[in-house]
Amino acid sequence: FEVTLVNRSIEGEQFNWNLGDGTTSDEESTFTHVYTTQGTYLITLTATDPNTCEVRDVVSKSISIFGDAVTVSGDVAICRGSSTRISAFGGSSYEWRPRDGLNDPFSSRPIASPVNTTNYKVLITTPNGCLKEDSLVVTVNETIEESFEIVPRYSCDQFTYGIANETNYEGDILWDFGDGTVSTERNPTHTYENPGTYTVNLLLPDADCFVDESRVIVHEDFFVPNVFTPNNDGVNDFFEVKTNIEVGMKVFNRAGYTHFETDNYQNDWDGGNLPSGIYYYQLSFPDEETCRGWVQLLR
Repeated sequence: FEVTLVNRSIEGEQFNWNLGDGTTSDEESTFTHVYTTQGTYLITLTATDPNTCEVRDVVSKSISIFGDAVTVSGDVAICRGSSTRISAFGGSSYEWRPRDGLNDPFSSRPIASPVNTTNYKVLITTPNGCLKEDSLVVTVNETIEESFEIVPRYSCDQFTYGIANETNYEGDILWDFGDGTVSTERNPTHTYENPGTYTVNLLLPDADCFVDESRVIVHEDFFVPNVFTPNNDGVNDFFEVKTNIEVGMKVFNRAGYTHFETDNYQNDWDGGNLPSGIYYYQLSFPDEETCRGWVQLLR
């Protein structure tokens, strides 16, 4: 509530100011005074000069001090493509600038959706007609697009899953494999102990904005029997390879003669007309890995 008072008197040797709040001054020219509480005050200036006809002259003016209080919400950060509500209070009207990214620049609480980081200024008109200006910054953070693929790796002993991570992010990362295990490696490899359906998530602990991606793995144990009994009793009549992936298979005898061959085995080989005995197989995985072993056919 600082007020500047300017003495525009013509002539005069002595001056006395009554500032209306119990204080006085004998300043001859410009000075300032601070009112500590709101209200209306009568300011009176008395000028005296014994060398003039009037000798004394008095002028009074009133001043109203309003305690209009305005507030503006603080700076805020958002992700690119999202929005936030910014606020100003205590006024009778508002005008926000720039208007870009605002749904209503004359609202006390507009929704801001800037494309880039923006410093918003608001001009507030108080109920008593005072003009006050304030500002805030809406920071727009870049959104990180997660990108990764699951690359299965097959062998006769176990299936492992490699992560091909192409996410453009240099900060700390955390992989959640969905079975209670995690990893902080950039491109980890994981082996599941039990069959099941698992969801792999990439977490970015220090990133403010990222598009969350996940991948689902349906894992089954790989099992090849060493005996089957094609006797048409409905039990173990076929050589059944337990897997959820497409495998090729070749069956041959001790001499290397091929009795059965397919690029996509459907668990439908019953031995044909072959007699009981030991036969050898070769399983081919999609990544060109192979698995060899033997199986006993019992009639």
